[in-house]
Parts: sequence; C-alpha cells; structure tokens
Amino acid sequence: MIHTDPIDLEDDAMVLIPLLDVQPSAGAGTIVEAEPVVGRVAFDAAWLRARSITPHAAKVLTARGDSMEPTIRSGDTLIIDTAIDQAVDNGIYVLVYGDALLVKRLRIKLDRTVVITSDNKDAGFEETVTPDQLDILRIAGRVMWYGRMI
Repeated sequence: MIHTDPIDLEDDAMVLIPLLDVQPSAGAGTIVEAEPVVGRVAFDAAWLRARSITPHAAKVLTARGDSMEPTIRSGDTLIIDTAIDQAVDNGIYVLVYGDALLVKRLRIKLDRTVVITSDNKDAGFEETVTPDQLDILRIAGRVMWYGRMI
C-alpha cells in the first residue's frame, strides 16, 4: 500500500515523499520563491522510522554548490524532516537565512547563539546569529539522509 499523507503507517507501507523543485544552496544561497512538487519518491515506512525520519513531514531536495563538501556534494539527494523546525543539536539543516535557502551545519552555543558553517573549510562560510537576531533564521528541516550517484 502506498501513502501520500501517512499518519499511522504499517511497517510494510510505502510512503510517497514529495520531491521539491527547490535546491538549497551549499554555497552562498538561493532565493526562495516557491516549493513546487515535481514528483514523488517512494520509501519504506519502516526504513524512514529506523532513521528517525517523520514520514509525513519528509521532503526530498537536491543540494547545489560545494560548500558542504566532502559531506554533501552538489547534486546529492537529501531527505529532510520538516517536523524538525528548531536546531536541537549540532547537525546539518536546511534553513532560510534572510531570503536565502541554505543547507549548512549549525552549532548551538550555550547562550543560544547559532553558528552557521560549511563543511568545506575552503568555502570560508561562517555566520553567527545571536539570540536577538533569531527572527532572521528559520529552520526548514533537518537533513536526515543523503545519497548520491556513483
């Protein structure tokens, strides 16, 4: 059985995750104007749950740029969990920063300051968002999985 909006799923159910025509930049940023669905990708519900991905909140995106290399490369397929809308750990997130859609690593400091960085140290991207500036930062979801062509 295939579900497009699953809430309570059997372990053998397949989930059709929306493939969005949005490419978060692993670079300087891409302007966000819309999130058109261009297809759906089927994943096993048990597989998603085993990776702590909320099936009904999952989205598939394609990364663009090289600032997250070697972890995430341009063209990699990402599954993000949009149920995670706050940075709760030092992970990789898709975020809206100003008007730009980015895929970046976030580090949360004790004073709630958020440090946005790239894995590619040659990219030289680092931004610090203080607690009083958090209104310009929105977490679109946490990157839970990525895959690439070989």
